[in-house]
Amino acid sequence: IRAHRAGPNLELEVRDDGPGPSAQSTPHSGVGVRNTRDRLSTRYGACARLTVDAAPGGGTVAVVTIPCEEAA
Repeated sequence: IRAHRAGPNLELEVRDDGPGPSAQSTPHSGVGVRNTRDRLSTRYGACARLTVDAAPGGGTVAVVTIPCEEAA
């Protein structure tokens, strides 16, 4: 798990070292991923993004990018 600021955005990354997505699976299109994208879009509009991909060397990496908001 990693979080860092990338310009005006916050990037939240989760990686695993499992077998990763198979050739038959589509990790970027499941119900949970779709619901998360919808929620991000509702809250942040086009400024938010969720990607889910095979990680280099095996496993899966998911990255959420949202605008940074200053604490009140």
